[in-house]
Amino acid sequence: MSMPPFSAQTEAVGCLLASPERLAHALLLRGSRGIGKAAVAAALAKGLLCENPADPRGRGLACGHCASCRWFDAGNHPDVRTIGLLVKDGKVASEISINQIRELEDFIGMTAFRDGARIVLVDPAESMSVPAANALLKMLEEPGRRTYFLLVTHRADSLPATVRSRCRSVAVPAPDSAEQQAWLAAEAGIPPAEAARLLALTGGSPLHARHLADPARLTAYRSLLEAIGSLPDTPSVAVADVVAGAETAQWYSLLQRWTSDLARVCAGAAPSFFPESAPRMQQLCRRCSLAGLTRAAARLQRQAVLIRHPLNPRLFVEESLALYLEAFESSRQG
Repeated sequence: MSMPPFSAQTEAVGCLLASPERLAHALLLRGSRGIGKAAVAAALAKGLLCENPADPRGRGLACGHCASCRWFDAGNHPDVRTIGLLVKDGKVASEISINQIRELEDFIGMTAFRDGARIVLVDPAESMSVPAANALLKMLEEPGRRTYFLLVTHRADSLPATVRSRCRSVAVPAPDSAEQQAWLAAEAGIPPAEAARLLALTGGSPLHARHLADPARLTAYRSLLEAIGSLPDTPSVAVADVVAGAETAQWYSLLQRWTSDLARVCAGAAPSFFPESAPRMQQLCRRCSLAGLTRAAARLQRQAVLIRHPLNPRLFVEESLALYLEAFESSRQG
């Protein structure tokens, strides 16, 4: 599933390409999950490689017609290397390995095929193993001529500080809500009102919303939401049974957003992610504390680095739910 960069993102790419001083040999493209960072990285790479940038406003965006652009669109440009999670026997690897990074050594040492830029695109960068990140660090410290590293991530804090320090950090702007809604409605073939509900449910993540446009996936997602929202009335063990069957990244993100929304409601604001759950959150606010929810949200954020490699997945579920439930315990103690 892919999507073109939205207007605000295209504008950001154009500004980078038109301002060489803002470019660096390594860019860390960061932003929320599912907003189209990969599309931004592709547009930036294509613009850097383009042999005849012809944007009418002179911003350096790719022309889309030259040989370089055609090769890039076909996915076989000789001066591009893309590093991502490999798929083997139908299963997606949990991390980017050091061998994948080492395979870049010959590419980095060669002269560009078209005597222009060379691009290394790493997505998702936070999935690099520690050895892989260290191997990439050596390349970042001694980049070749006109070699650009584009690291795409929604969890920049999961990358080693040494890698982050070698990159210029670029915040990828979130798409305009109306533009997201129009894209999702057209892409999924659903009414605009339904598109708006899915975008709210996913916190403004068009790609996630597109994924949930499938009725079976939406039903499973709502089951997760219902289970988490039933705490603390439902025993945490029973909720863990439901949650443990989902992908870690999915249920953990949902728990974080639920905690954030509940804190908003306790502070007198409306929920951002789950407006349909406002009545339930109003009930829960009488039984938990804002201070406790704030602490829970902070602790959930800190331990998010364990999402990719929980030593004991079931124990990780139970401990995460316990962090959330402490907001109710602290309220009773107060």
